[in-house]
Amino acid sequence: MVDTAFIGGGTATVIDEVPSGFTGYYTYESLFEEPAEGDADFKGEDPYAVLKVEPTADWPTIVSAHRTLVKEFHPDRFVDHPAEVVAQAEVEIKRINLAYAELRKIRASQGTDRRTGVDRRSGGR
Repeated sequence: MVDTAFIGGGTATVIDEVPSGFTGYYTYESLFEEPAEGDADFKGEDPYAVLKVEPTADWPTIVSAHRTLVKEFHPDRFVDHPAEVVAQAEVEIKRINLAYAELRKIRASQGTDRRTGVDRRSGGR
């Protein structure tokens, strides 16, 4: 019988389990960090190719592609896999997030609304 820390007054029973193979943690913020010096292969990639969309794609299509790829490569989906697979998933999701951030910068510099694509500077809706 296992008591809970909040209700039971007894001691909690600890079960020795086989380690799951999980070797470390990452943070949400770490997925958006700029690549380290050793990760120079991120530079120069076409963000549209990374997100698997056409350069003429509208903003909702880009957002949808980003969300789909993030769900597919999220490291939490690979917890039961070897450490190499988890590391590769982290690298891939960083590529995806950096490509998305690059497209957001491009979109912002063009002065277009991310949702509609309308030029905010002209006052048109």
